[in-house]
Amino acid sequence: MLAEGGAALAAGLLRAGLVDRLAWFHAPAIIGGDGRPALDALPLELLSAMPRYRRTALALPGADLFSEYETASEMGTA
Repeated sequence: MLAEGGAALAAGLLRAGLVDRLAWFHAPAIIGGDGRPALDALPLELLSAMPRYRRTALALPGADLFSEYETASEMGTA
């Protein structure tokens, strides 16, 4: 399923362990704290508890950078 909601939905799906693939577009610009967050807080007590992904694709669509990631379990290395 493709979920393109907002920071709260993205964080909720990650917290629930329901994200097996990420598709991320990066613009060649920096907004800083004035920008809208892509992700709400993930209350992690340890860094080892953060969701981890492996990059599986990179592309340059125009001036942006597109990167795609999969969980380690999707790649057979859980």
